[in-house]
Amino acid sequence: LNVAFLVALAVSLVALPVYVVIATAEFTLRSVWDLGAIVPVARDSGFGRDFLDLELVLALFGVAAGAALFVDRPERQQRSVAELLALPAALAAGAACLLLPALAGHAGQKSPRGVALPLDVLHLGAVALWLGGLIGLVVLWLSVGRTGRSAVLAYVVPRFSAVAFCSVLLLIGTGIGQSLLELPTLASLWQTSYGQALLWKIGLLAAALVLAGVNLARTKPRLAAGEASAPLLLRRLVQGEIVFVAAALVAAAVLSSLAPPSSALAK
Repeated sequence: LNVAFLVALAVSLVALPVYVVIATAEFTLRSVWDLGAIVPVARDSGFGRDFLDLELVLALFGVAAGAALFVDRPERQQRSVAELLALPAALAAGAACLLLPALAGHAGQKSPRGVALPLDVLHLGAVALWLGGLIGLVVLWLSVGRTGRSAVLAYVVPRFSAVAFCSVLLLIGTGIGQSLLELPTLASLWQTSYGQALLWKIGLLAAALVLAGVNLARTKPRLAAGEASAPLLLRRLVQGEIVFVAAALVAAAVLSSLAPPSSALAK
């Protein structure tokens, strides 16, 4: 799990500046390979500043999270002072990583910002917990030996199920709130490109929720009963969930590239 975390962090740290360079090349109508002209103006736009600041905050998050993992001693009955301080620091840096994309996106320009920004941050946080936890389950499934797999998963899956259930409720609630802010009319949900992309995202998340429901109703009791087939069923269903949630993230990326419907439609 630590190695998977470091790989994800490294990919993010590389992907962010590449994304900023590509976006700046589009803004300035230049070739993406013309770095001499693109890099000096990358921070001239609010979008570029927010995402380059995100690179710095993400690096700080990596340091804080790495420290939290380094000082963690699970064999102790009580956490040390260093452990108690390191975990909130890492979580605070992670929350800051969620705020900067919200500032750079639609939520940062939407009125009232005091409502739009928290909704966006909570929405991103909910999907991060759900998708990250699913990937963590697959990594754990592959890491533990076959003999102890059922016992480990029987301990971990019920705990993750509670977190995932709260994440999904938060995801649905914040998604509805964002839709009410972005869509001036109900018809714009299917009459505009923005609304159609949102429908695709909702459909993909609904498919993931179906698999999550099967996991909760079928796999969790089988793991508790110690059935030998339960870990394999869990892996297949979780992999399906990951595919649907990842596809929903692609739909969200398309959504962020489209302009929301004009509020004049309501008139």
